[in-house]
Amino acid sequence: MNRQQRRAAAKSGRPAAGAKSGGVQPTRRDALLAEAVRAYQAARFREASAACRQLLALDRRDVAALHLTGLLALQAGRNDTAVEVLTTAIQVSEQSSDLHGALAEALQRLDRLDEAVTHYQRAIALDPSYLDALYNYGNVLLKLRRYQDAVGHYDRALALAPQFAEAFNNRGHALFELGRPGEALADFERALATKPDLAAALANRGTALIELKQYEEGIANCTAALALNPTETSALANRGNGLFELRRYAEAARDFERLLAIDPAYPYAAGKALYYRLLSCDWTHYQRDLSAIAATVQSGGRAAIPFMFLNMADSVTAHLRCAVTFNRDKYPAAAEPLWRGERYAHDRIRLAYLSADFRQHPMAYSMAGVFDAHDRSRFKTIAISFGPDSQDPVRRRLETAFDSFRDVQTMADRDIAGLLRELEVDIAVDLMGLHQQ
Repeated sequence: MNRQQRRAAAKSGRPAAGAKSGGVQPTRRDALLAEAVRAYQAARFREASAACRQLLALDRRDVAALHLTGLLALQAGRNDTAVEVLTTAIQVSEQSSDLHGALAEALQRLDRLDEAVTHYQRAIALDPSYLDALYNYGNVLLKLRRYQDAVGHYDRALALAPQFAEAFNNRGHALFELGRPGEALADFERALATKPDLAAALANRGTALIELKQYEEGIANCTAALALNPTETSALANRGNGLFELRRYAEAARDFERLLAIDPAYPYAAGKALYYRLLSCDWTHYQRDLSAIAATVQSGGRAAIPFMFLNMADSVTAHLRCAVTFNRDKYPAAAEPLWRGERYAHDRIRLAYLSADFRQHPMAYSMAGVFDAHDRSRFKTIAISFGPDSQDPVRRRLETAFDSFRDVQTMADRDIAGLLRELEVDIAVDLMGLHQQ
């Protein structure tokens, strides 16, 4: 029984706003309801269900009985039944925040997220201090990739419960997805300060550290998470990613093989397991695994990252299919685009090059002459650098090859896009391949 269900059960002994007893003698009805609530709170769910059936036999529109019946269905994992019963209860008592919260939870479990949003919004409107509705609404927004909105609702939950470790953890997740790993790391630290054995927060702290290139420490955090929960899939995946960055390819492959044993459909794990084995000169089951990955890619499945799939298939059509699937999954179109078709009037065309490799790197060596050769009377050139400042001679040369050189490595993706909008860039050239992670 989660906290929201305990809250609802405690309230269900009191009539919901707008509830009617239907003329039934209150003593009989109240005794049955008290019996149902006591049984539910003591986890005697069969007794609670029997009492609820008696209540509904007396009055099929008894809101408290419907509410508790819905909670029992949630407890048993019968989410469709919960939706049906709780919808009926809301038709009788529209003004109950707890009914809307419970219905939203059932819809969330069924992945009917847009409907869940509607009822979480209603629950919060009726009770702005409804902690679990705020938290769970944040979780739905996180799943819908509305990361900034999710952060706002976690903020409201944390204002009510400053030690809410799971809310810190999930807010950190949203910040990480917004491209703000430093802030995310701080939230994971806060979660662990309150609940040191929260495996998900340990795994997420490891992920953030790996993103911040603190690979050894990140791997250690993922290992600690796995000690608490050996099936924590995010810890396995991100430890594998960290091991790859350290060129410990055989170990990385083993983590992804272990991950596939837990979840054979884990996104991109099959491709990584094979790719890392190839990097360690391990050709075990090569043809079998390659055929399976290629078939999944062809069907539109998330089997391999495009950059890695280049090493596995010769078909241009298959490469395109892989890239389309990956881009739709990782980089869906923004719900509210920053650019809405505006045209700019400039004396010179503003041309921006985006890269993480303005340094001693093959891209820099091959492109330096191109940067120098632009007609500066017609083009204003801008470098958007989201890689490290290596302070090497190539970096120093490239900093003078552009009219403007912007270091944006600490900025979130949407903020970088906002900078391009602010600079009124006419043409943006992406010099990067698809990200490997």
